[in-house]
Amino acid sequence: MPYEQIQDELSKPTPITRIYVFNPSLDNMNGDEVKVIIDTGSGITSLPESIIRGLGTLEYTTINIRSPIDENKVASKKLYKVRLEFLEIEDTDEKSHEIEVFAIPRDYGIIGRDVLHRYKIVLDSKKEQWGFECRWSDGDNCIVPISS
Repeated sequence: MPYEQIQDELSKPTPITRIYVFNPSLDNMNGDEVKVIIDTGSGITSLPESIIRGLGTLEYTTINIRSPIDENKVASKKLYKVRLEFLEIEDTDEKSHEIEVFAIPRDYGIIGRDVLHRYKIVLDSKKEQWGFECRWSDGDNCIVPISS
């Protein structure tokens, strides 16, 4: 899959994919599609605040986070329970995850290691391509779960 420029103008193109996000406590599958950055440096997945608001009433957990700048400052943050599905993954057993996410003031999301650790990820920054355990060939977007 290709890299794209979806952040600010100073950032380089990044590996992105599309996910579908919905409220796991509702019977319907009404939700939203979101472009997300694949970020191996992020420990937890984060989604746009607008998406979180649009999902209705979500279950959440409140946690305290210490500021990386001032360790005496502690902020309470909500982790919202959502279900996400990778739109480019064919294997239905490996494409859907119920997880807790942070809300962020962006129009794109970030898939962190909390989800990525379930897959073998290949990043080819030189070619600006990436995939879930791909063996590159023209147009090949193979996806293999880490358990394979």
